Amino acid sequence: MKLQKEWQERLKLYRRANEFRAKAYELWAKGSELRAKGDELYAKGDELRAREREFRVRGGGLYVKGDELWARGDKLQARGREFRARMNGLWARGDGLHAKRHKLRAKADELWAKAVLRVYGNITIKWKNWNKQYESFECHLENGEVYGFKKRRIR
Repeated sequence: MKLQKEWQERLKLYRRANEFRAKAYELWAKGSELRAKGDELYAKGDELRAREREFRVRGGGLYVKGDELWARGDKLQARGREFRARMNGLWARGDGLHAKRHKLRAKADELWAKAVLRVYGNITIKWKNWNKQYESFECHLENGEVYGFKKRRIR
């Protein structure tokens, strides 16, 4: 097992990449919450605008009340747009973290492939036995060596 050090480096990079995924999911969840809040405010704004229209239909002195409700509806919709904008920012940050994660995983795979070429030359590599924790497969080399994952005890 000449490549144990390189395999461990690859696993370390994969763990870091998975941390980016977790942070991205958190940001996306926060973004979704903000979008829901924004949607609620937007809907309230629509309700107030509808009430305003009713007052206008009744006419007369109710115009003032209608204008107030319209203005309140505009404010709520503006706040809803702010929440949506913040959500979009969080989603974009989450996308950025996912991109970092994929870049890190690609670097880990490249380092691994170069190490195998350096040590053994051009041999066949097969990927088997998915590991959910690392989101990767074990590496089976043509010469019979297998590079896998340490099993962690669940406490």
